[in-house]
Amino acid sequence: MVWRDGQGKQRRHAPDFLVRRTTGGCTLVLDSRPRESIGDRAAFAAMSQASSMVSWEYALWDCLDPVVAANHRWLGGYRHPRCFDEAVLSRIGLPPRRMLR
Repeated sequence: MVWRDGQGKQRRHAPDFLVRRTTGGCTLVLDSRPRESIGDRAAFAAMSQASSMVSWEYALWDCLDPVVAANHRWLGGYRHPRCFDEAVLSRIGLPPRRMLR
């Protein structure tokens, strides 16, 4: 998400996960950060507001079990362009996507 803050400065934030529920659709935007590493809460407030504008829920998990946190970091590695394979995506029937750099 890209937006301008109150001083006109361009800001950006990418949430950690978009959760698709069994009922369908992406209905939960999730950030997971250890409490001690959360500095600027403005990005999380903006993400919460943007999520509510499209009727999605937003959650910030800040007290994570160390094993869960390690799993999140491991899964996050798959967002890297080196893990993107257009052929695999088409074989499983998903549309092409644009990788953010």
